Amino acid sequence: AGVAASLGDERKQAVDDVDERVFRVNAHMGVADQRAIMRRIRALGVPPMQPDLGSLVHPDGRRFSIHAEPLNTEGAVDAQSRNTWRPRQGVIMSSFAEHTRAVNRLAVAQDHSFFASASDDHSVKVWQLAGMDRAMVPRSMLTYANHKGRVLDVCLCENSHSVATCSDDGAVHVWRVDLESGRTRAGPNGAPESTSVVGIKTLESHEGAVVSVHHHNTDSTSLLMYTTRAGRIHAWDLRAEREPFALDMRPELGYLTSMAVGSDRNWLCVGTSRGFVALWDLRFHVMSKLWQHSSKSCIHRLASCKSLPKPPGSNAPAAASEDGSYIFVAAGNNEASVFGLPSGGESTRCFRATSVNARGPPAPLPTLQELSIPAHPDSPIPAAVAAALEGPPREAEGASVQTMRALMGRISSSGASYLVTAGTDPPIWYWGF
Repeated sequence: AGVAASLGDERKQAVDDVDERVFRVNAHMGVADQRAIMRRIRALGVPPMQPDLGSLVHPDGRRFSIHAEPLNTEGAVDAQSRNTWRPRQGVIMSSFAEHTRAVNRLAVAQDHSFFASASDDHSVKVWQLAGMDRAMVPRSMLTYANHKGRVLDVCLCENSHSVATCSDDGAVHVWRVDLESGRTRAGPNGAPESTSVVGIKTLESHEGAVVSVHHHNTDSTSLLMYTTRAGRIHAWDLRAEREPFALDMRPELGYLTSMAVGSDRNWLCVGTSRGFVALWDLRFHVMSKLWQHSSKSCIHRLASCKSLPKPPGSNAPAAASEDGSYIFVAAGNNEASVFGLPSGGESTRCFRATSVNARGPPAPLPTLQELSIPAHPDSPIPAAVAAALEGPPREAEGASVQTMRALMGRISSSGASYLVTAGTDPPIWYWGF
């Protein structure tokens, strides 16, 4: 994508000349010859070109790839401000009020040009980030309303301006946000001009609601992963236009609720409604670990990172687990915990919001209890079957239990590291490490 985005006029003219020569050759070939050539090309197994997912842009409008160079933020905000950023308590920069029902997820473009919001009103709205603090009444750039049900999750396709969304109608849509000349001009009332949406791919799961979606690139694939309420983890290669694999979860584990892919793209964690967390090896497509959260309640959100920041004033290097991976788990009574992978066990950090009027000793730190995985994939998991026979998850016992539903943060070896959480209680929490 980075090479394609940097083609000059001369190279584009060369490509056009090649296309013209190929057209002239095809015009003089017979139908039988063309079919023979096509059969040979298909036999080579060469995948088609990746669809145009759109290019990232610098603030000055130049296209770039995150795999080749970082985003140029000069003039936007200095490094010191980024390293020491803290939210101003009680200060609202902007309020976006176009959705008519609950907003389920937000996703920000990697070049910080826009973000997308997915809602229960069957729509996804795209909002311009530049100048949003100066607009009196911020308006969305565009609205994507092709879903027939509630939009449950949204993500940005890596290194692009394309958006992937999923809905409880069982569909996954991939669509591109086109900005004129790589930049968006502000019109009346802060509304941007010259933006459009281009549909790229629609997938029908036929397995009930699609609850989460994630996209990442590898050396040879452009992989879109999504999970369904029926307990399947699907992968779709946008470049090869095929499904390279699908993973099945046992029904006694509960329905899938969340998903997180490791930064090295080698592993995947999924959470379920009954408090189980499964670790999948994406290289061999096998479940390598299975844990049950000590709360035995729904896993609402998962997030991954390579390492944790070192303690303040310490000269020790940043903490890292055996393979340098950690998982953030939002589950239980208004708390998010950090566990090392693949060990699990006791949490290394716990971010818990409690009432100032709470009495008695604090609850123990959450744990991930490892369960044995049967050798045969169709064999039931005894501990999960026993948990299913106990009844619904503990979280459903009382409406007073608050839960965290969203996680985002910054893990840095220099500057501030923090976690921001939000959930069913009114506050948005900022946590320091």
